[in-house]
Amino acid sequence: MKTLLFLCLLANLVVLVSSCDTETVSKTYVTDKQLPNGVVLSVEKTNKEHTQIGIFSKHNYGTTYSYSYQLTVEGIDAVWNGGSGEPKKLIFCQDSLFLLSYKEKLFTNDSLRKLDTTLAYESHYEVVEVFQKYVDNRYFFKLFGDAAWVSIPSGYYHCKKIRCQEYDVPNDNELSLTFSGKD
Repeated sequence: MKTLLFLCLLANLVVLVSSCDTETVSKTYVTDKQLPNGVVLSVEKTNKEHTQIGIFSKHNYGTTYSYSYQLTVEGIDAVWNGGSGEPKKLIFCQDSLFLLSYKEKLFTNDSLRKLDTTLAYESHYEVVEVFQKYVDNRYFFKLFGDAAWVSIPSGYYHCKKIRCQEYDVPNDNELSLTFSGKD
């Protein structure tokens, strides 16, 4: 019985000593840009830094960084919540709005090891292009219906880019495409 009580007290002491407190610092930056066609873009970027600090030791056990973007096109009331994606270009074409953004995508590979014939999983992140079109199906003073950004093929976006004006979206260029040189 004494051994069990001792183990419980020891376990509680270990949990208490190794406990961490999480500190989150969040900063939001808003950039407005008026395009030559008169439309105003508002880009909101939120940076978050999460730090794990020991309660008693005050040791920093790790810090993670994340960010999120929100793009608002004034006048159209088009709002894009890209999360960790980064808006890059906008195309205004007749009554349509198109967006090119970059995001990190997780790729996994299943590979069979030759030595012991076990299946090994390998994964890595790559920055990919995302092409979207704004579809607004709202009606009656935009009170009913819905509006959404839908994915489109890259060829459709590039076709619109030739015929219509493309504009840069202000961002911090955290994501960029890398080319491997493989053909």
